[in-house]
Amino acid sequence: MKLPLLLMLSVFLPGMTAVAADEAAVFRHALRSGGDDGVHTYRIPGLATTPKGTLIAVFDARNRNGGDLPGDIDVAMMRSTDDGTTWGAMQRIMDFDAAVPGSRGNGVGDPAVLVDAKTGHIFVVALWSLGARGWHGSGPGMTPEETGQLMLVKSTDDGLTWSAPVNLTPQLKQSEWHLLFNGPGSGIQLRDGSLVFAAQYRGADKVAHSCFIQSRDGGTTWTISPPAVPVKPPTSEAQIAECSDGSLLLTMRDEGRSGKRLWARWNGTQWSEPWHDLPDPVCMASLIRHPSGQLVFANPGDAKRRVALTVRASADDGKSWSAGRVLDPGTAMYSSLSVLRDGRLGIVYENGKGLVFARFPMEWLMQTETTTWSQLPAVPDALGVASPFAGVSNGALIVAGGANFPDKMPWEGGKKVWHDKAWVLEKPEGAWREAAKLPRPLAYGVSLTVGGTLLWAGGSDAERHYAEVLAYEWRGGKLVESAVNPGALPIPLANAAGAVDANQTVYIAGGSTEPGEKAASNRVFTARFHGETPRWRELPALPAEPRVLPVAAAEGEVFYLFGGAALEPKDGKVVRRYLTDAWRYTEQDGWKRLADLPQPCVAAPSPAPVSGGAVWLIGGDDGSLAGFTPPDKHPGFPGKVLRYDMAGNQWTTPDKTPAPRATLPCVPWGKDFILPSGEVRPGVRSPEVWRVQLK
Repeated sequence: MKLPLLLMLSVFLPGMTAVAADEAAVFRHALRSGGDDGVHTYRIPGLATTPKGTLIAVFDARNRNGGDLPGDIDVAMMRSTDDGTTWGAMQRIMDFDAAVPGSRGNGVGDPAVLVDAKTGHIFVVALWSLGARGWHGSGPGMTPEETGQLMLVKSTDDGLTWSAPVNLTPQLKQSEWHLLFNGPGSGIQLRDGSLVFAAQYRGADKVAHSCFIQSRDGGTTWTISPPAVPVKPPTSEAQIAECSDGSLLLTMRDEGRSGKRLWARWNGTQWSEPWHDLPDPVCMASLIRHPSGQLVFANPGDAKRRVALTVRASADDGKSWSAGRVLDPGTAMYSSLSVLRDGRLGIVYENGKGLVFARFPMEWLMQTETTTWSQLPAVPDALGVASPFAGVSNGALIVAGGANFPDKMPWEGGKKVWHDKAWVLEKPEGAWREAAKLPRPLAYGVSLTVGGTLLWAGGSDAERHYAEVLAYEWRGGKLVESAVNPGALPIPLANAAGAVDANQTVYIAGGSTEPGEKAASNRVFTARFHGETPRWRELPALPAEPRVLPVAAAEGEVFYLFGGAALEPKDGKVVRRYLTDAWRYTEQDGWKRLADLPQPCVAAPSPAPVSGGAVWLIGGDDGSLAGFTPPDKHPGFPGKVLRYDMAGNQWTTPDKTPAPRATLPCVPWGKDFILPSGEVRPGVRSPEVWRVQLK
C-alpha cells in the first residue's frame, strides 16, 4: 500500500523535497530470509506508508514449509520509521491456533494492507483456511467449515498493536460462490475517502473473477463490485489504482495463461471491455499512483518466467507505459509498491530466497536505462568455473573448460581443478548439453570469435601455460575443428586479454608465461585472419608496466587495453598492484595513452563490449578488498559498470551489474552480450549465465 496518493497531491507536488543526487541509486535491504525467526518461508508481501511516514510491511510467515494454504501460515508485520533503512522486530498480527484438530495448520495468508490517511487507521485483510479451505478446497456456503474466510484486523496506533480479527465474509460473499478473498498486496484510499481493496472470487462454476471491495464508512461495512471480466478468461490476483478522472484501473492476473496482464477500467457504474497489455508470467503484480500523477506498475517483466522485476510508469492513466527499468533481473515474483513520505518509491518483493525491500526516486524510474540484464540457463557445472573459453558459432553459444575448487575452498586447503568439457546452448531458451571435450583440461586463455570460428588462445592447466591456439566451429550439431589453421602464439600465455578488430585482425596482450604469477608480460601479438593464412607477429610492447588480467576491446581498426594488475615483490612474495591506465593502439600511430579509469579494473569480462560509441567494463576486481579476511566472509567483487566514451576520451559510471564477476569471457550473441560463469569472489565461482543489453 501507499499513502492515499490522490489525497497527497497538495502535499508533494510543486514543493516536494528533492532527492539528493547521492541518494539517486537504488537502496536494497534483505527484509526476510527463509529461516529467520524459525519460519521456513516468507512470501506474499504488502506495503503501506502511514501519515506519520512509518512503513508497514505485511507478509505470509509460512512456518513449516513453502506451500500455499492450507497450512501453518500466519500473517506477520514489520515496521520501519526511517524509510526502510532499518526495521523493527517481526510481529504476528493474524495467528490462528494450528493445534486445532483437523485444521490443517489453521492458516491465514495472502495479506493486503491499506491506510486511511484521514484517521491514520491501518487495515490488513487476509484469507483464513480452517482445514482445507484454500483456493482449491473451498466450497459453497458461508461458514469456516465450508469455505475460506475473509478476515480483517486494524491498528489505530501506527501499527504498534492490532485488533482481533473481524470476519467480512458474511457482508460480501454469496453463498453459492466457492471462495471470496482479497487480492494480495495493498489497497487504496479514494479522493472521497472511500477505502478499496482489490478482491477475487470463485463463482458457482468455480471460475475465478477479479473485482474490488469498498468501504465508505472508515472500514466498518463493505460492499463488493461486479466482476471485471464476467465470463472468460478467468482472472484472480489484482491490484487497483484511482485515475485522474476518478475511474478505477484494475490490473489482473490472467489465469488463461496469455502471457500478458489483463486490465479493465471501472467508471463508477460499469466496467470497460478488458484489454491485454505488458508481459506477465501469470503472477501477482503491484500498481499505485504517484503524487506526480503518474501510475507506477511493477511485475516480473517476462511472459513465461518469474524473473526480471520491472518497474514502469504511465502518464496517461494506464493507456501506455514506459519501457521500464529492471529493478532485479533475477528471480522475482510477488511485489508491493508504496510512496514514501518524501515522494520516493518503496517496494517489497519476493526474490526466491525471501523478501527484499528496495527504494528509489521517481527520477531513477524515468531515466533511460543503460543496461538491461536477464539470465540464461546456468552452465551444467553446479559450482561454475573461472576463466572458461566461450564463443558463438553458427548461432550456438559454446562454453568450455574453466577451473574451480570442487572439494574445498582454497583457504581450506582445496586444490584447483581444471576441466575439459565443452557445453553448447543452441538457443537462449534451450538447455545446455555436452558438445565435446578439449584436448586437455584448460582455462585462463583468451576467447575470441572470427567469423564463425572460435579462437581459444593460450591458457593453462595445473602444470604449465600453453601457446597453442584452438580453432573450432559449431557445424551439423557438433563442435568440430575448424579448417582455419591458427598457428600458435610465439610464447605460452595465460591471463592475457585479446580482441578482434573490424578487419578480423586479432590482438593479444599482457598475461604471464608460467604458473604462479611470478612475472607479467607487456608483449603484444597480432595475426590477421581475413583472406590469408594467419601468421603471428609481435607488435611494439605496451609502453607501460607488464600486467596480468587486463581487459581488451577493439573498434574499427583500433585495439584498446585497460587496467590489469602489475606483479611486484613485497616482503618476499609477489603481489598484485591494481592499475588504472588505459591505452589504444593503431598500426599508424602506435600506442597512445588515454584517460585513466576512475578505479582499477582487473579480470573484468573480456573482450569488453563495444556499443553506442563506448567500451563497457563490467564488474571485475578493483582491488578494494584484496587480502580480505576471513576469506569465507568476502562480500564479493564490486559491481560498477565503467563506460569509456571513445570520441570524448572520458569515463562515466552509469550503472551497476546485478551479477559482479571476474575472470570470465564476454561473448556477443546477436544484439546481446553473454557473461558465462566466472568468479563471484576469490575462490568461489557461479554457474549463472547472464545476458546484458547495452544502450
